[in-house]
Amino acid sequence: MAVIDTFRVVVPYYAAVANGTVTSLLASTTLRLSVNGWGNVYEEALSYLTAHRMYLMGYRSDGTVSLGEMDAKADAAGPAVSKSAGDVSEGYTASPRNVPITTEDGYLMLTRFGQEFLQLRNSRSMAHINVVDVNG
Repeated sequence: MAVIDTFRVVVPYYAAVANGTVTSLLASTTLRLSVNGWGNVYEEALSYLTAHRMYLMGYRSDGTVSLGEMDAKADAAGPAVSKSAGDVSEGYTASPRNVPITTEDGYLMLTRFGQEFLQLRNSRSMAHINVVDVNG
């Protein structure tokens, strides 16, 4: 299976984004992710990391690019937690289970795609491998 095909299966959220665009972004993401240690799940990891970067660059599910709007379908997910006292309430999202968070991982916790990448990485006993955000 070609990398673009893996991306289409793993990340249906971006079905409307043109193949040429996705292929270019996959290629640029390979500069941030070594093949070493991933084995047969490298393309899946590459797909999640590319989708994470796409979302942070402003790509939306309809193929448009919008830096000002976020989409709840791709935002970070975790159990909702809230508390209130009188007229004051506070709500936040806790991190998903089984995803240990380090300072370096904070960048990946920003989207569901980044969280999937982390879970895949952690399932491969590769928690020591970091991804560097080079803004783009």
